[in-house]
Amino acid sequence: MNARFEYDPRADAAYIEFDENTEFSHQVNLDDSRVVDYGVNGSIIGVELLHPGEGVLLDGLPFAEEISRILAASGFRALATAG
Repeated sequence: MNARFEYDPRADAAYIEFDENTEFSHQVNLDDSRVVDYGVNGSIIGVELLHPGEGVLLDGLPFAEEISRILAASGFRALATAG
């Protein structure tokens, strides 16, 4: 999987894009800090992470292992569970 990571330090927001070629359809808010974007074909095209500087809860995220690797490589903490 070839994901692209973007981080905006002013907003403390990150976006991990998994598929730049599929048209956006809708979003699903997992909670106040995690949003999953879906394409018109039902595939996951990206994940928005708010406040990743506080750590990112992996539970319930698609591609959690890949996201964990990307976060670690970018200097962010991945949390297996809340708390």
